[in-house]
Amino acid sequence: KPVFFAENRNAKMILILSAEDNERHLGIMNDILKMAQNESGIESLANAESTDEAIAILHDLLKLN
Repeated sequence: KPVFFAENRNAKMILILSAEDNERHLGIMNDILKMAQNESGIESLANAESTDEAIAILHDLLKLN
């Protein structure tokens, strides 16, 4: 189910990024941007019904890049 915000905006997915140092996050952000270009993959991720399913979809999306 989406999370509702002000002004009739909602989100099905919220990403939280944490990195071990000041540079490692750059590669992760690059991976996220590449994954975001795969609309069907992102839709599948947004509709995942379990954590395990979401992780499997993320692994598949990362293999494409």
